[in-house]
Amino acid sequence: MTLLPATALGTQPGSCEIFFRDKTMLSREENDLLTQTGAGTPAGAYFRSYWLPALLAEEVPAPDCPPV
Repeated sequence: MTLLPATALGTQPGSCEIFFRDKTMLSREENDLLTQTGAGTPAGAYFRSYWLPALLAEEVPAPDCPPV
């Protein structure tokens, strides 16, 4: 699959559009590999390897407090 910048296809400079030369869709297997995030999936393992905070530090009531 070849990505072309918008300017290569005659659209406005600075455009955020990206065009695909062959417009091939992902197979079901490729789509599942990239989008399934349950336990035991490659994307799930990727997401679970990073800590994603849900609160700012000042929103936590006290050190070692019960989960908010």
